[in-house]
Amino acid sequence: MAAGAAVAFGVFDIQGALSFTEATKLMKALLIGLAALASITGGKKDSANMPTNSATTSGWSIRYSPGMPPSMSQNADGSYYVDLPYQDGLHYVVQGTRGNPTDKTITIKFELIGSGELLASDPGETCPCSVSLYLQQQGDTLTAADEFKRWWSHKIPLNPQGEASVVVSPENWIQVFGKRGSDFPQQFQAAMSNLANVGFTFGGRHFAGHGIYVKQGRGSIRFVLKEYSILYIRPSRTWICSR
Repeated sequence: MAAGAAVAFGVFDIQGALSFTEATKLMKALLIGLAALASITGGKKDSANMPTNSATTSGWSIRYSPGMPPSMSQNADGSYYVDLPYQDGLHYVVQGTRGNPTDKTITIKFELIGSGELLASDPGETCPCSVSLYLQQQGDTLTAADEFKRWWSHKIPLNPQGEASVVVSPENWIQVFGKRGSDFPQQFQAAMSNLANVGFTFGGRHFAGHGIYVKQGRGSIRFVLKEYSILYIRPSRTWICSR
């Protein structure tokens, strides 16, 4: 692989050429990450080997997040918020959806209030921590057999003020093992045609959904969701006038 190339393995991104030692460390991190994922889904009848249900279409449901409330709270101005925990961790936030979002633009705007040190929940992970847009197909069992039923955008840094807009088009999304939608357009469209949930997930440098938390004694942080929209944005036209 050429130096500087970026390879996405699931929600595990490897940047640049790697030495044998670096590759070994990253493989260990991957195995730890997979074990952490198994700890989230394994042994739970409502998530492992059973189809995922759609979340409510109003508000934002918090899932696979130990010790967290079932949903985000709402401010008087209509925004939503959740206080980040001091241990593992905030992972997935979803909302039920209807319709096919293909070619629409998903926009997220958020704010971090307070100060503190963010940590990745996965013991094999490091920060900087991030949030990623997320799409989930109906009937997802959270297993490798349903690898094309979960799709993520690029990672968005968790800065004090953050926003991103991503068009729902195959080239902009990767599935759980890092396969890009443009290489599997039929599977991507099958998911878009039968979506259960939209939302966003939190993680560290490599894994998009393995969770984050605030280090105890280092302050507190509130995540405020200021906007999450799915809109069709018409391309601008250039008009040429001639005399």
